[in-house]
Amino acid sequence: MVLLLVALTVPGDLLPGPARDGAGPGLAAPDDRPAAPARRAEPATTGPRLELAAVGLSAPLDPIRFEGSVLEPPEDVSRAGIWTDGLPLAADSAGPTVVVGHVSDRADRAGEFLKLWDVEPGDTAVTVDEAGARRTWRVTAVRQVPKTELSREEFLPGVDRVLRLITCARRERDGGGFHYADNLLVDLVPVQEEPTTRDGPVQAASPGR
Repeated sequence: MVLLLVALTVPGDLLPGPARDGAGPGLAAPDDRPAAPARRAEPATTGPRLELAAVGLSAPLDPIRFEGSVLEPPEDVSRAGIWTDGLPLAADSAGPTVVVGHVSDRADRAGEFLKLWDVEPGDTAVTVDEAGARRTWRVTAVRQVPKTELSREEFLPGVDRVLRLITCARRERDGGGFHYADNLLVDLVPVQEEPTTRDGPVQAASPGR
């Protein structure tokens, strides 16, 4: 039997617990990943989506909510789920927008969020919200957290504006199957856009004498 992520679970029904940094890069050997990609969703021309060009990630975003302590990503592993009780993508107030997705499907075919295993700090992402507004984000941290220690703090308002992407990590074999022991969290912050006019970027005035 093959075991894999079917939902994101916060232990203790969202009770607070300590967040812990994980093992960092090197999540799995290249031959220990889902080998073949699952059938991709038809390209979406409208609607919310996430693009992370550095690793070739492109995923439409579907609204999802917690059921008890479980946050279920879309069954279609080429898509991702955006937590509707978090901040919307366009918000500027401090707190997280949380997006979750599968590493693989039930047949062990690679999901779109497997590509998060290759993300590095400094990579940039683009999101598109329901109104079609685009926003650019920069990766500031890539962390691994044991699934049993995923903290409520990851979902609560904080001092910073953050886009938090979550999937599975640390694939472990058990008999004839495997499971993922950790969650991978990728934190991104908004990139300050350069102010523009219809003639192009605003230039700083030269200081007078």
